[in-house]
Amino acid sequence: MLIRKNKKLMVTLLVLGLLAIAVVGCNSSSKSNSQAIDESQAVAKVNDKLISKARFNKNVEQVKAQYQQQYGVDFSNAKVAAMLTRLKEQVLEQMIREEVLIQQAVKEGIEVTDKEIQAEFDKVKKKYKSADEFKKRLKEAGVTIDDIKLNIKNKLLLDKFSNKMTEDIEVTQKDLKDYFNKNKDKFVQPAQIKASHILVKTKEKAEKVKSELEAGANFAKLAKKYSTGPSGKNGGSLGYFGKGQMVPAFEKAAFNLEVGKISNPVKTKFGYHIIKVTDQKKSKKMKFAEIKGQIKSYLVKQKKQGKLKTYLDKAYKKSEIKKLVDFKAPKSEAKKSDKAKTESNKSTE
Repeated sequence: MLIRKNKKLMVTLLVLGLLAIAVVGCNSSSKSNSQAIDESQAVAKVNDKLISKARFNKNVEQVKAQYQQQYGVDFSNAKVAAMLTRLKEQVLEQMIREEVLIQQAVKEGIEVTDKEIQAEFDKVKKKYKSADEFKKRLKEAGVTIDDIKLNIKNKLLLDKFSNKMTEDIEVTQKDLKDYFNKNKDKFVQPAQIKASHILVKTKEKAEKVKSELEAGANFAKLAKKYSTGPSGKNGGSLGYFGKGQMVPAFEKAAFNLEVGKISNPVKTKFGYHIIKVTDQKKSKKMKFAEIKGQIKSYLVKQKKQGKLKTYLDKAYKKSEIKKLVDFKAPKSEAKKSDKAKTESNKSTE
């Protein structure tokens, strides 16, 4: 249970994050890509490779799940039909562009070993409490272990290719200073507080804890004794955090406390909290030496993305790309829909 805004690693997001799509060759016998398919079972063809309809549909469902989870979009509502069409077009375009890159990576001799794939897969599994929970999440997301491993393989392939294509990227000291001087207003460290809390299930329990604290009990010891939150074992310490990192009720109470003061019970969806602020850091403008490393990482990333985009655009234009599906409604259906709307409007006049 976390007090910080909950950003659970869902398998759907994992797969989206590793959206390097499984593609089946026209005459492929590769075990990782399953059996060969024909164009009737595909959504697109990139040179001699087919992107399977089944894989495309699975990725669309995963993107829909993300939209539903993050934004509450109801795709069963006819009013969002246009949005769903755009989403499908975007997913297909992403799959095509990534397949173009994968083919280029293979041409350059980039390889990924089974050992590398397994190492990344093990990292993914460790994010879950148990093997059973991992399997449960996979089932909920509608993906298999083979799906995950194939996505990991393609992601590693693209990462290696990206590194090879951009290994000559350089950022000079002048680049860093120029960017810093032009963007000084952006480099402000927001105000932060350091706080601890004791989380309990009921208000009565929270009031009891506060009474003990007011009587002189040690906060850290009571946190270890009573707190049901993960920070309890650390004496309730949450470290430093700024605004926007905690749930609203908790944040408001914590930022309104003076250093050394203890809050009244604060109710959130997690239970009741007793909060103590132990330090405050005011907002301040950051110096070049403090932010230089972050600026360098940002500029290197920007230059890499620019070079890769230019490369991808050229490779895309040289590739033979054939889209085998049309997500837009047939014109005849669109005309019928328009006619129905017109007649409906006339009947209400």
